[in-house]
Amino acid sequence: LGGAVEHSTAAVGNGNVYIGTGAGDSKLYAFNANTGTPVPGFPKQLLNAVYSSPVLALGNVYVGDFNGNLWAFNATTGVVLPGFPVGVFGGIFGSPTISGGRLYISTNNSRIYAFDAMTGSPNTIDSVIVGASISSIAAANGQVYGASTGLNGEQILYGLDRNLEFDTTYFPIGLGTTPGFNYSTPAVVGATIFVGKPATSVSAFRFNAGSSALWTRNFINPTQGSPVVANGLVFVNATKTLFALDASNGTILWSSAVRT
Repeated sequence: LGGAVEHSTAAVGNGNVYIGTGAGDSKLYAFNANTGTPVPGFPKQLLNAVYSSPVLALGNVYVGDFNGNLWAFNATTGVVLPGFPVGVFGGIFGSPTISGGRLYISTNNSRIYAFDAMTGSPNTIDSVIVGASISSIAAANGQVYGASTGLNGEQILYGLDRNLEFDTTYFPIGLGTTPGFNYSTPAVVGATIFVGKPATSVSAFRFNAGSSALWTRNFINPTQGSPVVANGLVFVNATKTLFALDASNGTILWSSAVRT
């Protein structure tokens, strides 16, 4: 790689692995996943640092840069799709989300956008959310969900329909006030939404059931990253320890140190 990887996580698909680099290089790379050989047509030069993780969908690879450009390339050839890049207001930290042919992205300037995933045409005007959104967006139940952070550290879980109209009946949900941006992307399983807070907790909420949490699990050390849900368990990293929680009630089932 020609530069450092900063926050971007690799995406694997089509027999390849894709990764973005940060300031000073600002490229999207692709390598054969078995041999490490560069894929012809890559790397792609972007216009600013890549903190966003690339996402594979519809035969394409999507990624954002910190200059507010959302890119789409053919995942095999590296050819940019007509209509891309599309510009948004604010830097992109989170990864693109593709659902129902729509491409969703949020920015650190309190905006969320939806575009046609194949043409880049806007599906709707952007919506203004409360606070900066650093996390990625989750799409489920005909809605999109995300976490944002207000000017005074207010941590917020927001929900909008696929046309980016706010669900004002049940959202936004306040998660409390803590310093630092919320990097946690909500995880949605069935009718339950799991979201972390940049201080010391993870909470579960029922879709369309109000702002009262089903449960909240507090930790001694700050939580990092996003909750992952599988087989009835919620996995959370709290700085030096990986926890497995019962998804139904938040009970800690086991924990293991992941760093000394």
